[in-house]
Amino acid sequence: MEFTLKQIAEYTGGKLFGNGEVKVNAFFTDSREAKENMMFLPIVGERVDAHKFIPTLKEKGCIATFSEKPLDEKALGINYILIEKSVLALQKLAKNFRSTLNIPLIGITGSVGKTTTKEMIALALESSLRVHKTLGNANSQIGLPRTVLAIEKESEAAVLEMGMSMPGEMGRLSDTARPNIAVITNIGVSHIEFHGTKENIMKEKLHIADFVPEKGAILVNGDDELLNKLKGKNIFTFGVDEGCDYKATDIKEENGETSFICTFSGKEIPVTIPTLGIHNVRNALVSIAVADKLNLDTEKAAKALSSYKAPDMRQQIKKYGEITVIDDSYNASPDSVKASLDILSSFKGRKIAILADMLELGDYSPIGHNEVGTYAKERGIDILFALGTEAKEIYKGFGDADNSRHFDKIEDINEIIGSFIKAGDTLLIKGSRGMHTDLIVKKIDEILS
Repeated sequence: MEFTLKQIAEYTGGKLFGNGEVKVNAFFTDSREAKENMMFLPIVGERVDAHKFIPTLKEKGCIATFSEKPLDEKALGINYILIEKSVLALQKLAKNFRSTLNIPLIGITGSVGKTTTKEMIALALESSLRVHKTLGNANSQIGLPRTVLAIEKESEAAVLEMGMSMPGEMGRLSDTARPNIAVITNIGVSHIEFHGTKENIMKEKLHIADFVPEKGAILVNGDDELLNKLKGKNIFTFGVDEGCDYKATDIKEENGETSFICTFSGKEIPVTIPTLGIHNVRNALVSIAVADKLNLDTEKAAKALSSYKAPDMRQQIKKYGEITVIDDSYNASPDSVKASLDILSSFKGRKIAILADMLELGDYSPIGHNEVGTYAKERGIDILFALGTEAKEIYKGFGDADNSRHFDKIEDINEIIGSFIKAGDTLLIKGSRGMHTDLIVKKIDEILS
C-alpha cells in the first residue's frame, strides 16, 4: 500500500496543506514510532491530545500528519491534511482503499477466541493463497483500518479480527472492512457492562455481516445457544452438535494433540491440531469451512492446520521437565476461563489454576467470577490461587479453603510459587490483560529454566 497525500485527502474528504505528491506507506499513532514515509494520526484522548507531539515529527523524519486543528505547516516544516476527526478519517481512508481491492476478506468477531481463530483460518488459507492477516490483535476502531491499509497488492485474501466493546463500533468496522465472509466464534459476556445482555451483544456482533454480499457467507458457532438460532440462506454453522453444516466427529485428545473427522457436504476429512480443547476443534472447523466457501482444496487446508502454533500468552503449553505450564495470560472472560479450565482438567497430576480478575463485566462481575470458581471445582481442579479484588468471588465459588488462597498482589504469588510447585504439576495462569498475569509466567520461567 502506498498513497500520495493528494489521494489521502480525496479519500478522507480532508483539506491538504503542502505537497500532494508526497508518498505515504504506513500510519502511526505513537509519535515515538515516527519514521520516513509514515503519516501521523494524532488521537485526542481523555488525558492527552496527541496534536502536541506534531512539532517533534520533522526531526524524526516524518513529513506528513493528519490534524483536527489548523497548523502552520511552513513553521513546522510538515505537510498535513485537515480533517474533523482523526479516527473517522482513518476509517474513511481504509474503506475507500478496500473498495479498490478485488480479494476476499474474512472478518472474525466473537466474545472470545478471535485471535486463535484468525491464526487458524489464515494458516488454512495459506495452503493455497497468499494471505494478509491482522498482526497481533489489532482489531479496534484504529487497529482494523490500519490493518486494511497494510494489505499488499500481492495479497490474494485477507483475514481480519474485528473487535468491539461499545454499541455502534461493529457497524463502523464492518462498513470499513466490507468482509465477504463473516465468522462469529461465540456470544459470551465480555463487555457486557456496555450492552446489558448477551442478546444485545449478539445484536451488536451481527453487524459484522451488514455488508456481506449475497454470494458471501456468514459462519457461526452452531454449538452456541444464541447463534444456533440464526437462520438464512447464507448462514452456515460449525460445531459438534447435530445439524451443524461443518461438524466434528470422533474427537480424540492425546499427547497435547486433538484429532477428529470434519464432515460436510458428504465429505469426511481427518484433522489433527497440535493443541487441546473443544473450542480449538471449532476453530479448526471454521477454518476448513472458510476454505470450502472460497472453493479451495479443503484437504490441503486441513493438513496445514497440523502446523498450528498458539500465539503468545494464549493457551501456550510449556514444559519444564515434569512440570507443565499453560500460559493463557493474555486476557480473560468467564467463557474463556472455563475453556482453559477444561484443558487443565485433562492433565494428570496436581492441577493448579492461578486466576485473576476478569474486567469489564459490570454488574455481572460477581456472578461471573463466582461461576468460574464453582466451575473450577466441578472440573476437578486441585488447587486454586485467586488474584485481585474481583477474584475474591472465584475463591468463594471454589469453596475449598484448604486448597485455595486469595492474593491481593502478583508479588505475593511470585514470592511463594517457587517453593509451592513440584514435579507432576500442571499450572494454568489466566487473567484480564490489565492484571498482568504474564508476570507470573515470567517468574515461573525464571525459576524453572
